[in-house]
Amino acid sequence: MGGEIKTGQLPAGFAAALGGEITGTNPALSAASVVYPQVGLLPHGVAHGVFDATAGKAVGVYDTVGVGIPDNALIIGCFVRVRANFTGGAGAALSLGIEALGDLRGATVVTDPVWQAGVKNTAANWGVAGVKETTAMRALRMEVTVNPLTGGIADVFAFFVVMAG
Repeated sequence: MGGEIKTGQLPAGFAAALGGEITGTNPALSAASVVYPQVGLLPHGVAHGVFDATAGKAVGVYDTVGVGIPDNALIIGCFVRVRANFTGGAGAALSLGIEALGDLRGATVVTDPVWQAGVKNTAANWGVAGVKETTAMRALRMEVTVNPLTGGIADVFAFFVVMAG
């Protein structure tokens, strides 16, 4: 007889969206098996945010419009889909962060190919060196530096797994 897999209580903001605890069954496991947090399937997801500078953005820090990433999440990869090239005053730059400003992509001038139309990796962040861990519920954050933006829009995607607190 198979046991029930309990993946644990998710962080409040995440759990509410999914309706609370996730459960499932696997005939190969006994009722005594504990899958989360020790081993097994972890709560995971892809956060999607939008950074829209089509009407311009002043120098400053902006949360992307989209979902938050739960506390104790490991960000294991991130990319952007630039829908319209970013433009701005001389030297205008953008950075992308989650736990700290620029920790997913350091400040780069908007004329750099990463901020021009297409799908771009934010950095070489698919290995251990690029993993970031959240210490609270977080939003993907964009920082405009040097000069204001005059245009541009991008979808930002972050892949994550949620660890036990």
